[in-house]
Amino acid sequence: MRKIEDLTPEEVLRLAIAIERRNEKIYAEYAMIFMDYEPAAAGIFHGMAKEEAKHGDLLQTFYRKKFSSDPQQDFLEEIKEPVEAPMLADGEVFVFDGMTPHAAFEVAKRTEQLAKAFYEELVAKTQDEGLRAVYEELAEMEAEHLHEAEESERAY
Repeated sequence: MRKIEDLTPEEVLRLAIAIERRNEKIYAEYAMIFMDYEPAAAGIFHGMAKEEAKHGDLLQTFYRKKFSSDPQQDFLEEIKEPVEAPMLADGEVFVFDGMTPHAAFEVAKRTEQLAKAFYEELVAKTQDEGLRAVYEELAEMEAEHLHEAEESERAY
């Protein structure tokens, strides 16, 4: 398993795209889980999934411009992940074991903190000015998401 330090700039960008796509799917799962019994929380997680999709689209657009191709999609398995996934092992067990919106927001906050730190580290290491600007923008977005997750958690 490779470390992020061993990746080329192209591979780091592919990794960032894969992380955003993965988190989009996971937040969509959260939205579905809470849809029937916590619709407000479901709406928040649906919005978070849309934001992750925007991040992935931003990165993918930059990738296409820079490398004139689409990134491979199966990249996460090759890397020791720098950003922890907010995974759900089994959605039904998750709900029936008493999962609350508060607990889900805790996972989301941790994920957003890690994503913010990931992009801030990339800003510090990236030589390419255009790519560094993309990572700076994403770090700012993740900071906003962290604040939104904290505010949403307070609502519960």
